[in-house]
Amino acid sequence: MRNRYFFLFSIAAAVSMLTLVSCIDEPTIPIPPTQMAVLRIGNFSPNVPSIDVFVDGKAIPTFSNMLYTGLSDYIDINSGNRKITVIKTGTTDTLYNKPFSVSTRNITTILFIGEYNTIDTMNTFQTFEMDEGKTYVSHTPVAGTASFFFYNIITPYITTLPAKDAPVIDFLDYTGGKDLLIIKDVQPKDNVSKAGGSVGFRKFTATVANKPANVLGADSSTTVAGKNYFVFAAGNANAPTVVIRESIPVPVKPR
Repeated sequence: MRNRYFFLFSIAAAVSMLTLVSCIDEPTIPIPPTQMAVLRIGNFSPNVPSIDVFVDGKAIPTFSNMLYTGLSDYIDINSGNRKITVIKTGTTDTLYNKPFSVSTRNITTILFIGEYNTIDTMNTFQTFEMDEGKTYVSHTPVAGTASFFFYNIITPYITTLPAKDAPVIDFLDYTGGKDLLIIKDVQPKDNVSKAGGSVGFRKFTATVANKPANVLGADSSTTVAGKNYFVFAAGNANAPTVVIRESIPVPVKPR
């Protein structure tokens, strides 16, 4: 009998313990927030009139039908390893299909430069990445001014002979009726920034370095305070050009 009572007591104690355990809330693991970044695209391939860009196989309306020398608006995007696919607009021709790492809280512009060719040895179509800084830092110019960013993205010309290398260039600013040298010896696929620039009518010219008479191209714009301006020496070494593109700074985002 004693053993029987002990057995029944043990069962009751075990049931009580199970009931107590079942009433205790299990710890929850918070789901980490999605890591974001900011991305935009530019088409600077001189022999591709228009491109459609897909991210992880999905069409992005902002990146569709992008004309030569065009820059898209900025979009928010999940950071991490993504696949970028470029299709020539109106065709099924895939010009580019490779993974690309998008850094968290970074502002990145991907330019497609060079000329596309189905012959690998003649194909110079490639990406040029513009790292524009962190999303939690202000990129708005000082009050009353604009910021200017100068890029040399001219690519070599190898389609026909004689081939031409991409040039080292100087940038000149048209002021007071003449062009004044402001940036010297910008290497291919390099850039220089100028913050706090004056606004109003601005004209910029690119020349071969140390050869002011060898003009590669020029463009002008009526610039506005509070905006960023990107001055691109683009195209290929046989037919270079200069374009200015206006951009509204990306708003500061919390960390």
